[in-house]
Amino acid sequence: MLSVQSGREIPKEYLLFGNGASELFLAIVHALKPKNIVIPVPSFYGYEYAAKAADSHIKYAYLSEETAFCPGKELLQELTADTDLLFLANPNNPTGQLLGREYLPELLEHCRQQGIIVVLDECFIEFCEKENSIVQRLSTYRNLLIVRAFTKIYAIGQAKRNDSNTQARKSRFSITNISPTVAPFTFRTPISLTRRCVA
Repeated sequence: MLSVQSGREIPKEYLLFGNGASELFLAIVHALKPKNIVIPVPSFYGYEYAAKAADSHIKYAYLSEETAFCPGKELLQELTADTDLLFLANPNNPTGQLLGREYLPELLEHCRQQGIIVVLDECFIEFCEKENSIVQRLSTYRNLLIVRAFTKIYAIGQAKRNDSNTQARKSRFSITNISPTVAPFTFRTPISLTRRCVA
C-alpha cells in the first residue's frame, strides 16, 4: 500500500515504478501501442517524443491563449472514438494551469465512454495549494493512468541524472542504483514549501 495526501491508500497492484516520468511515458505507449494519440498544445515535449517512438499518429489540440491555455470544450471535441490515448498534465507543463475541479471528471467520463486511455501527468501536483489530484478516484476510472515523479518535489533530479550516466546504461528500463536509497527517505520526509500553482 502507498498512502497519499488525502489519507487514502493505493493498493500495490496499482503501482509501477520507473526511472523517471519520461521512461514511464515510453513504457505506456510501447505496452498499449495506441494508433492515435491526442496531445494538447502547449504541453510537455516528452509526450510527443513518446508518441513518435511508438509510431503513433498525433492529433494536436491547440488550447486558446484567451482562456490562459486552460482546456475546455475544444479538447473534448478532439477526443473522438478513433482516439486511443490522451496525454494530459495537471498542472500543465509549461503553463502551470490547473484543470478545473468539475472539468477533469467530465473529461475522464467522456474518455471512458469513447474508450480512450488518459495518461494524466501529475508530476508537479505537489506544488499546488490544495489537494487537486484525482488519485483518490483511480478505482472510478479504469481508463486512467496517473504518472508522478519524486524528482520535482524532492529536488533529486540531479542525483538521478548522475547515477543514470553510469549504471542505468546497462538496462533500457531500469531503476537506478541510487533510487532504492533515496525513495524510502522521500516517503518519510514531510514537505514544507511555498506552493505556486495557478488555480
